[in-house]
Amino acid sequence: MARARAGPGTDRLRHHFAPDAPRTRTDLEDAFLPICEAAGVPRPRVNAKVLGWEVDFTWSEQRLAIETDGRDAHLTRSAFEEDRRRDAALTAAGWRVVRFTWRQVSQEPRYVARMLGRLLITPP
Repeated sequence: MARARAGPGTDRLRHHFAPDAPRTRTDLEDAFLPICEAAGVPRPRVNAKVLGWEVDFTWSEQRLAIETDGRDAHLTRSAFEEDRRRDAALTAAGWRVVRFTWRQVSQEPRYVARMLGRLLITPP
């Protein structure tokens, strides 16, 4: 069953009933979190600032940033350029930036979980 689009204030309401739940903003981010749990990795920080850039998911200790990319938000020329600028800045500062697509998260969750395990458990 498809989830209805969230309206203004939905995130605050959801956080009110589950205050420890990470504050996601998209269905794709919502779909990624159970994959983290299934992979047995620590809970990431969600939509956190790193070096002034907002990143979908971070594990600060491992200096890992994960971006979940839906087509609509990342296919414009400006979004594509901004994504690459952020990736370069984070990489230059010693972060690993990995991107997973909507299709990978929604149709290949085992692959995503396996990659997360390798990224977070295996030293870089």
